[in-house]
Amino acid sequence: MYAGLFLFGLCGNVSVITLIRQVHSSVPYDNTMIFILFLCCVDLASVLPLPMAIVDQLLGFWVFGTVCCKIYRMLEHVGRALSTFILAAMAFDRFQRVWYPHRKTRWSKIHITSSFMKYFHVLNKPQNSFFFLKNSIHKIQFKSKNAYSAT
Repeated sequence: MYAGLFLFGLCGNVSVITLIRQVHSSVPYDNTMIFILFLCCVDLASVLPLPMAIVDQLLGFWVFGTVCCKIYRMLEHVGRALSTFILAAMAFDRFQRVWYPHRKTRWSKIHITSSFMKYFHVLNKPQNSFFFLKNSIHKIQFKSKNAYSAT
């Protein structure tokens, strides 16, 4: 299942990114195309570590080391959260265009996107520090303590 998702996600995202770059090589990007391009890049970054998950599922243990484990987990969680923020920025942009159709927005495309990226970075700071400062996820061991032991 993961292999099919990997191939479908990789081919789909690369083709959409290539198509957007080819179509808009001489025409400036509009807001929607920028958001779709960012969404494809985030999805591609989330799909790339899937082969490691396939090997992990087949072998039953993690063989790639601590650094790859941390990068894998970070891409997994950051991609999920960042795609949500990009969709929220897209919805905000649509709202601005519907609510004020004849007025130019005072925020540029880059300013809106960078504002959402900064907001995402601030909200995601504790999660990133957890993954990079603590032990890696695959090495966490739980110590069992018997709370009801007889004394």
